[in-house]
Amino acid sequence: MYGSEFPSENGDFGPSLNGPDELAIDESLSLIDRIKNFAFSKIGLQRLVNARNFANSAKDVGLEDTITHLLPLLETMAEDPDAPMRQALVEQFFELATFLSNGGDAAYRKFIDTILPLVAKLISDKSQEVSASAGHALVELSALIHPEDRGAHLLTIVLSLAHDDESEEHRMIAVQLLNEMAKHLGKDLCQQFVALELISLAEDPLFRVRKAAAGNFANVCKTVGQEYCIQRLLPVFIHLSQDGIWGVRKACAESLVGVAESVSQEVRHEKLVDVLENLLKDASRWVRVATFQQIGPFLSLLRPDQITDSLLLHYTSMANPSFSPNPSENEIAIFCAYSFPAVVMTLGAERWHEISATFQTLVKDMQWKVRKTLSHSLHEIAKILGPTIMDNELLPTLDLFLKDLDEVKMGAVQHLAELLEIVQPSKREAYLPIFNEIQSDQENWRLRSYLSRQLRGFARLFSPAATYSVITPLTMKLCRDPVAQVREVAIQGLGALVERLGEIDSSWQAEIIRTIQSLATAHTFKDRQLFVAMCEYLMDDVGQATFEREFLPHLKQLSRDHVPNVRLSVSRMLAKHFEKNGAYTSHAEVQAVASCLREDEDYDVRCYLLPENERVLDIRRYVTQRQQKLQRLQERGQNMVQYRAPEPLSVHEEEESSPSIISPTRKPTGFPDVNRLAALTNLYLNGVTSDQSESGLPGLSGDDDEEVAAENMDKMDEADDLQVTTIEDTFDQTPLEDVEEAPAVSDYDNTYRLPNAALDAELDAALEHLSIE
Repeated sequence: MYGSEFPSENGDFGPSLNGPDELAIDESLSLIDRIKNFAFSKIGLQRLVNARNFANSAKDVGLEDTITHLLPLLETMAEDPDAPMRQALVEQFFELATFLSNGGDAAYRKFIDTILPLVAKLISDKSQEVSASAGHALVELSALIHPEDRGAHLLTIVLSLAHDDESEEHRMIAVQLLNEMAKHLGKDLCQQFVALELISLAEDPLFRVRKAAAGNFANVCKTVGQEYCIQRLLPVFIHLSQDGIWGVRKACAESLVGVAESVSQEVRHEKLVDVLENLLKDASRWVRVATFQQIGPFLSLLRPDQITDSLLLHYTSMANPSFSPNPSENEIAIFCAYSFPAVVMTLGAERWHEISATFQTLVKDMQWKVRKTLSHSLHEIAKILGPTIMDNELLPTLDLFLKDLDEVKMGAVQHLAELLEIVQPSKREAYLPIFNEIQSDQENWRLRSYLSRQLRGFARLFSPAATYSVITPLTMKLCRDPVAQVREVAIQGLGALVERLGEIDSSWQAEIIRTIQSLATAHTFKDRQLFVAMCEYLMDDVGQATFEREFLPHLKQLSRDHVPNVRLSVSRMLAKHFEKNGAYTSHAEVQAVASCLREDEDYDVRCYLLPENERVLDIRRYVTQRQQKLQRLQERGQNMVQYRAPEPLSVHEEEESSPSIISPTRKPTGFPDVNRLAALTNLYLNGVTSDQSESGLPGLSGDDDEEVAAENMDKMDEADDLQVTTIEDTFDQTPLEDVEEAPAVSDYDNTYRLPNAALDAELDAALEHLSIE
């Protein structure tokens, strides 16, 4: 029935193909018949693709046909000889089961009776990948099964694996599944069955099963409840921590924190601290290393008075370079730094002096990953310790991090506003020069992005004079950053700055408002687009009276801008505002602007504000008209070309020659560049028949968020005032000798596109020139 194993010996999917016809799709078949054919195809690739799309196919054919026609296919598909096909199928089970579960009781029963038995079968598959995928699927499916069905239909699957005395692998899988499904099985089933099975498997004669049990206590302990855990499960865990096999003890060390979270403070201190101490002294280096990795999280679960000097000494020793023979490879120091904020929170500022030396050691560690970890958590440590320790001990560390490698520096810059908020106001302004250093650094735009995210906080941190003289120009520079991601984040903090300056001095506020307004009347369309983007956030952040007086008139003017990209920005901004039901959703003047944009001549502009049904009709009409024009132009253009015999080429000329679409003839004077028009038209058609790009322009990837795209946009500034391309520009007047090969469609990517109205005008002009209108 099936083809060869997947993949076949020749490296292909299934048997070798004799031609493209074997992969052809019979369009005369219904979707159901096509799925059936592919399910039993001799070509492995077809079966694989069919399996990967099975859930979506079920949604396409509907619930009734899925139950009648598709579900009966699953049993045969699950026996496919190709392991990748079986794995692809089992990965579809959760989505398929969700579809059935939402279809009523009858469909839910089909899921229970059809899919669950197949999952149980595939868990025992000879392929490890299929078995692992089936186990993951069973955990996911457990969330869909009704509580009353979980015992009979879910737990029994795992218990059959746990009781398989012939298969060590099955018992190991059972332990993992019991732990992962514990929260779905619930407290009662866990106490009556799951915990007892875990205890039994923890006493298995094979150490690999005991190791699996030792590593899967945490979720079961949380589910059965604290009292049951302490009485029944904790003694078993402690016994496993003393197992004669070091791998079992190591698994206990890795599970120690999870078990500690499920018991009381007293039990942690009285019983689990001893377990920790014993594992730290274990004869196996691997056990000791695994335990050291858990010290920090474990200490965070204790009370300060329960953390003894000896426990703390174990933790602080992790930062000592002598801990590892090679200090530059001391991974334990990374774990020490990672858990440091949690330990500080547990100890509090009162015991800071006991770990401050450890902090300084970590700050100067040779490994940048250790310093990076601390730089990203320095603000949390500062919040715990307070302003005094921040000023005296943490500020020098902040200075070091700001001069470190970019990987370390980014952590400090990312939380600079939170750090400076803790610093005494008199010391904050000493860090203002760093802002300008980061802004002027053009090599790492991410640092500027992190700085931009905090502009709203910076607007409130500094004195009035510093806010006006430093933060204001900094904000405006970041709003005009060459990288789009920086600009998009920076403009979000502009409203807070406008409001802050208004509280300080109305003349300062008036000055920044004039600066923003100047963008609305700028010569370059990019600046006018930037003003529209600013208005998106100013609408929410400044008072309504201020926005209506200072910004709304300019926004209305830009809705009639001669450059479609600007009008598109207004349309997109209003659509977002309406979607979140902003303050101006019902504003009369804003609604008038939206109505005007819905009638815009450019498809891209009006599409954002059109209702869904009108948008679909508009797309169909647009695509049909554009395709018809292009087809007529290409047909007529080919007919008008006057061919002449090519002149002989030398060997050198023949090697360098590249054929063009209309070759080897000279284009007549005034002949339209059909290749260029075809490329542009196909770009637009591909865009409107697929998802719109984020920018709203079909085929245009983003708002020139790369420097290269920004340069291309700059080149178009000189043509900014042109609404459409002139007829003279439409026609190619260049002799053949100077004409390069027609550019590929991809050559037009990431450049300023002709607006739709302009492209239509160009097509119409070409058609008129060729006398076919």
